[in-house]
Amino acid sequence: MRGWLLVVLLVLIAGRVVAEDGGWGIVGTASNDFAFRVYAEIAKKRNAENCLVSPVGLSAGLVMMAGGAGGDTRGQVMHAFGWRTQSPEALNDGFKALLAHLRAVDPKISFDYATSLWVAKQTPVLADFAHACNESYGAPARAADLAQPYTSNTINAWALQQTHGVVPRVVFPQDMEETQHAMLVHVLALTIPWATRFNPAATHGAEFTLTEGGKTAVSLMSRTGSFPYYEDDYLQLVKIPCGSGAGSLYVVLPKAKYTIYDIAPVVFTTKNWAAYRGELETRTGTLALPRLTVGTRATLAGELRELGIADLLSKDDADLPNLSDGRTWLTLCRQRVNVVFAEGGVKAAVPPAEAPTFTMTVDHPFLVLFQLDDTILFLGHVLKPELG
Repeated sequence: MRGWLLVVLLVLIAGRVVAEDGGWGIVGTASNDFAFRVYAEIAKKRNAENCLVSPVGLSAGLVMMAGGAGGDTRGQVMHAFGWRTQSPEALNDGFKALLAHLRAVDPKISFDYATSLWVAKQTPVLADFAHACNESYGAPARAADLAQPYTSNTINAWALQQTHGVVPRVVFPQDMEETQHAMLVHVLALTIPWATRFNPAATHGAEFTLTEGGKTAVSLMSRTGSFPYYEDDYLQLVKIPCGSGAGSLYVVLPKAKYTIYDIAPVVFTTKNWAAYRGELETRTGTLALPRLTVGTRATLAGELRELGIADLLSKDDADLPNLSDGRTWLTLCRQRVNVVFAEGGVKAAVPPAEAPTFTMTVDHPFLVLFQLDDTILFLGHVLKPELG
């Protein structure tokens, strides 16, 4: 029986990315670009499900794996992020600085970050690699019998503890089988604290039009105030400040006759996103946004292959000599994201001095992006709100 490896990377993020030393800018910029490309691959499938992608955790996990790789396996990961001369060790330091600063930069935005490396008893991880994971990501290596369904209970119990009860399930019994050699799992959990809270008294019932044309009941939070805003013939875009002002939630709402699948390829690219943000102007308007909880799960192995990371997932081609003495490869890359939209915020709203010049009622599928100091913590789409 060959050795197996299970990597569980749990990333719960709500912070602001501005590290004080070198390295954070390189990883942050590359993570943003990677986020748009990963989401583009997911959107191509047009699954009738909500989808949120957390790029920081995914990027950090892949770099962590690259630290145990050699040859083309390492080269493909580095190339996918546009890195040519940086070593995985230096990038580990960059992610360490990035994640540390996320914890400290905005006292009104908190997050839990946990990383865990689960190793099959048959093939222990090399000591140097385990040390690097723990040093940069706080990822202790743990032995487990990955062929047994009950191992999922052990992993999920650890995840529940690390996330303070937010995420009860990361893996499933059916994930634990003999064909599983390496699993990379990421989790982001965030309750968005608005800089200016929504008045619960203004929250009202409404209908949300689904992609297939049906409708579902939602509660719409409503606030009239000043927002950075942009509108054209195809979409409405609003920026909602969060926390102490360090974070921003962007909502992109397609106009009639258009869908998120028409809009996303245009808006969600590195170049175009910068251009759209540059078009925002502060205006007085009325915003109605669903009160909801979005929980999404994505298995990303296919998307990684499309982006050029193939050897890492190949039984025949994976080269991981610095990770383990045994033969192993990545067999599953899964991400879990939980985001809560509720009325709570830092300060009360002040009645605007000017009459509203726009109305944006988010009552059909929309795109979202949460960005802190130019670093994307999640982006994706909401097709069907789950009541929060």
